[in-house]
Amino acid sequence: MRITANQLTVSRIVLMPLPVFLLMTQDRVLQLVAWVLYVAIGVTDYFDGMLARKYGSTRFGRLTDPIADKIYVALMFLPLALLDYMP
Repeated sequence: MRITANQLTVSRIVLMPLPVFLLMTQDRVLQLVAWVLYVAIGVTDYFDGMLARKYGSTRFGRLTDPIADKIYVALMFLPLALLDYMP
């Protein structure tokens, strides 16, 4: 079974609430896990693009990949602002 670019895009969208939730906890270990998850989810964007270039993009992928990118950025900065890590 081959992993497709669309599967990676959907997995990014589905997994994004988890690091947000972990970052909002007061436990430093869970916050560190949240940062690792943020990085891992961000790296999947690279592999998503690589697979789309290699095997061809789809209409679904062209629509959802930019949406997933915006969700990623928004859900990364939202907890940082709420926890006063950044203005």
